[in-house]
Amino acid sequence: MRKIKYAPIVFLLMLSFFLIKPALCYELVLKPKPGDKIIGPDNWQEVEGRIIPSLIKELKEGWSFILRPKGDVISKVPRQLAEATEKYRGTAKLDPQTGVLTQYYAGFPFPDPDPSDPQTGIKIFYNMYYGYALMGDTVVTAPWDDRGTDDSVVRYCIDKHNNKIDARLSIFMVRGRGRAYYDPKPHIDEFVREKIDKKMIQIITSPRDVAGTTIMAITYYDPKKSDDMWIYMPSVRRIRRYPTTQRYATQAPSDYNWDDSNFFNGRVDDFTYKYIGEKNIVFPAIRGKCLGKIVGWKPEKNSQTFTWGQDKVHVLEQLSKDPNYSYGKKVWYIQKNTYNPLGMDIYDRKGEYWKFIFGTLYDHYTLPDGEPCPAALGSFSRDIQIQHSTITDNIGEKSKYATIHKNGPGVRKEDFCLRKILSLARGGTFR
Repeated sequence: MRKIKYAPIVFLLMLSFFLIKPALCYELVLKPKPGDKIIGPDNWQEVEGRIIPSLIKELKEGWSFILRPKGDVISKVPRQLAEATEKYRGTAKLDPQTGVLTQYYAGFPFPDPDPSDPQTGIKIFYNMYYGYALMGDTVVTAPWDDRGTDDSVVRYCIDKHNNKIDARLSIFMVRGRGRAYYDPKPHIDEFVREKIDKKMIQIITSPRDVAGTTIMAITYYDPKKSDDMWIYMPSVRRIRRYPTTQRYATQAPSDYNWDDSNFFNGRVDDFTYKYIGEKNIVFPAIRGKCLGKIVGWKPEKNSQTFTWGQDKVHVLEQLSKDPNYSYGKKVWYIQKNTYNPLGMDIYDRKGEYWKFIFGTLYDHYTLPDGEPCPAALGSFSRDIQIQHSTITDNIGEKSKYATIHKNGPGVRKEDFCLRKILSLARGGTFR
């Protein structure tokens, strides 16, 4: 009888816990610092034309955010990358017909782009592609060994009804050229002989219905070669060739396709580029760990749950050479002094605004030799047309989009084979 007597009280306590918990976890209201400005319904005009277009409506209806003069922007190029840039300055060449980069070793291939040069757009894009923020020499965003550390990339996929799905994945990558941090430098001989730009493996670890799906891709910088891709499908327990056209398809439940991974996972020479000019933009300057605490695609109105910064960027227009490509065009915003990709606006083939993808900037990771190395902490995307969003967060302390090579050999070029796909898909490790 006593259990029945206290049951309503226990029920109410549990109900209050679940009602209060979201407010405690997700409503992280920040206080403005000296020099900060609150942007909201009374002064949204100050950021018009410099912010994600779809957010202007939200500002008018009552949303607000903290705008910092600079934001949490890392604007220093790592020593290793700067040294490689100077060592190989002037060696890189660009084929004007194909857009293929040749005679490139390491560093920024075109450190002094000329705005009057008709090839400025693709040159700046190559600087971003081989810069430190995008991929680096070697990438590991996954458990290192059998110690059980959880360093996966987490994607919070949220629909228009605010339903959330956690989608985790692990990434392993080794780049063949443009290596500034780890031996062999500046390239891997075997890769260069076959004109391999990079090898990459992506493992989906959740949600459960697609867990174990593993994709391996070999990207070439030879215009006569198409990328090689394979996929392991747990449902049939077989490895199949993955059609390269499938890279255009959205990787459910996220808003990204294969080319959107790590901001850009495609081939630079598959696109044309137009340099628009320089611009001062406003962008999210949130630190990575806070991303996982945002329930929806944006904070609740009238609450400053994260900050925004502003900086000068190069603005590029990117169009695919393939008329059947999923996107009509992308407008890129690339940080001027570091060539970090801060974000992009995406339009469909009808020219209508479709998505935006913005990064959450970069934090510093200390390499084994004590040198600080910037690491991307995440990104967020919003599909305007279907009201769906994806927040990406690197939750592990060791998990960074950077040149990770900690306490051991890390990933090796020999690890990228079909036998390794089976091993990783079934819970194996690189160690």
